Amino acid sequence: MKKNVIIILGILIIAVLAYFPFKRYLEKEASVLTSYVLLLTLIAVLLYSLETRGLRKISAEHLELSFKPRLLLIYRDNRRFHLYNIGNGPAVRIRIDDYIVESIKGISLRLKFTCPPVLKKDEWLPIEIKLMSEDGKKQADGFLLGFITPPTATMTINVTARFQNLIGKEYEAPLNIGQGMDEGTSIPQ
Repeated sequence: MKKNVIIILGILIIAVLAYFPFKRYLEKEASVLTSYVLLLTLIAVLLYSLETRGLRKISAEHLELSFKPRLLLIYRDNRRFHLYNIGNGPAVRIRIDDYIVESIKGISLRLKFTCPPVLKKDEWLPIEIKLMSEDGKKQADGFLLGFITPPTATMTINVTARFQNLIGKEYEAPLNIGQGMDEGTSIPQ
């Protein structure tokens, strides 16, 4: 973009420098020379318009980044899972997709997530994870979430969180539950 500004200034300087000497020596050709200078000015204005359009796009991208939330899933506080927003703005309309788990006995179960509706910047709130029947209609009794509870988790589950920022832009964030997940030891109380 800096290159375009230099080109625009160069064209304007050349146009001005070319106009005055030719006007003085060639009074008869002044109308042609005026048209020439106007053409160069038009080109400079068009290049300047392209430059400001690019700056507007960059400005819009920076505005979006200033409102962009970023979510992490952590485990802390005596067997509680939390969503933690480390982004620049609040996350709203948060939801995590259900996940179907195949158990050792060949039974399929559904992990159903209940999230807070709003998560402010630098805020972490608990989420609820229920183990349901595969169709999601009734809670599965006699099953525990130990297979995804750190530090003794036996598997890793990849889920997707979907949320929006304040201006309505939608985002997706891949989250991991189970082995290797963040236990939130670095998060302030």
